[in-house]
Amino acid sequence: MAWSFAKQQVVDQPLRSAISAASINMCSHFRPQELANLSWACATSLLSDGPLLNALAAQALPLRREFNAQDLANTSWSFSTMHFRDRPLM
Repeated sequence: MAWSFAKQQVVDQPLRSAISAASINMCSHFRPQELANLSWACATSLLSDGPLLNALAAQALPLRREFNAQDLANTSWSFSTMHFRDRPLM
């Protein structure tokens, strides 16, 4: 859903906040591709939400060996685009 709105360049702050809050609560269940897709959607829509990005980074770290090349590239690009630095993850 986040990607759909990012792709259409929809800027709706209540919707962004709702997606962010729901994602923070659910990201412990996300697989690498879901983490990559959400981080990509955030970067594309310029949604630099610190708590969400921290949650994504925290979930990505223990799964790092499960990331394929595309997931790794997309996640890295996304965090870099948003100028978000997470030392343990990077």
